[in-house]
Amino acid sequence: MRNREQEHKELCETLFDEWIRFLRALEPGPADAHAEQAGLLRCFQEWAQEQTSKPRVCVTRESSGLLRVMWDYLHPGVAVSTLDGRKLATTQDGNVGVVPAQTQKGDHVVNIVGSEVALVLRPVRMDGEGGTSIEHELRSRLRSTISRSEVEDATTGQPGTVPDVPLPTDASPVQHYELIGSCCFDGQVPWTFSELPADESEMMYGALH
Repeated sequence: MRNREQEHKELCETLFDEWIRFLRALEPGPADAHAEQAGLLRCFQEWAQEQTSKPRVCVTRESSGLLRVMWDYLHPGVAVSTLDGRKLATTQDGNVGVVPAQTQKGDHVVNIVGSEVALVLRPVRMDGEGGTSIEHELRSRLRSTISRSEVEDATTGQPGTVPDVPLPTDASPVQHYELIGSCCFDGQVPWTFSELPADESEMMYGALH
């Protein structure tokens, strides 16, 4: 976009204006509250205003993440909608993204170690012996998998591919979730093995149901 910054800014503003008009024209669904839809629109407008002042590509196929989804959705001649089976959503911290249509208020956006996409998970209660049994099996399998991978790497003589991930002790909390689907939130890059958070309190072990 060098030497065409002003033109690009105007295209970005046009893209966001189209989306805002589009969202304003939508009627809330049976399960949607008017207040929540108004909150979504307000959050989207604030997020859109921030994007025009950033040095990032907002339009064309060189855009990425949520901006690419928005561009593709309005692009003429697209055979498959980028929002089929999905809907716009905001997080508590004001980020905007695209989530599965089944997503509900209170669901969590979680980065899974080694995954290329973030996931929407819904907390579920697991009480009694069933939950305890699952948690014990999960810890056992995680310890076994990490240990076996390290042995195989040593056998082949190849550099280790398993990171220094804390082993799940019996004291490690395990959260139980139902998997809703993948999601895309602007600016959020899922963790990889080489990008684990420095603070272990940001990590947890999850059982997906």
